[in-house]
Amino acid sequence: MLPFALHCENRPVLVVGGGQVATRRCQVLVEAGALVTVVAPELSHGLLELAQAGKLTWVHRGFSTEDVDAAWLVFALTDSATVQAEVAEVCEAKKTWCSVGGQPALSSFWSMAHTEHEGVTVAVSAGGRPRLAKRLKEKASEWLRGELGS
Repeated sequence: MLPFALHCENRPVLVVGGGQVATRRCQVLVEAGALVTVVAPELSHGLLELAQAGKLTWVHRGFSTEDVDAAWLVFALTDSATVQAEVAEVCEAKKTWCSVGGQPALSSFWSMAHTEHEGVTVAVSAGGRPRLAKRLKEKASEWLRGELGS
């Protein structure tokens, strides 16, 4: 694994799926300045609010292979193993980075759990184990706040 940070500002990011996991990911992407497009037949309340506020674009339907064409980065965050695998396969063929929620073996990258305080970012990867990464991130956050006195 090679850890690094991605500059997502003004870059097209595709999120396939409209549930709670997609909501959390989209919130982070929007904050990072990404140009987010969500492809999903339905959206969570949080995603619908982001779409109505003009912070992301919602394509109201299921995934199509052409959706990847304009994407710089892709997140497959559905509850369908079939759709997840299809998104991963299309992204691999098109050489587009793809994170497949809950299936690190299908992913070309993993999102790192991260925290930021006063311009300092700490990110944690736990080999595709998001719960462990979250716990480690929380510990790092506590330590960082103590070090920075905030």
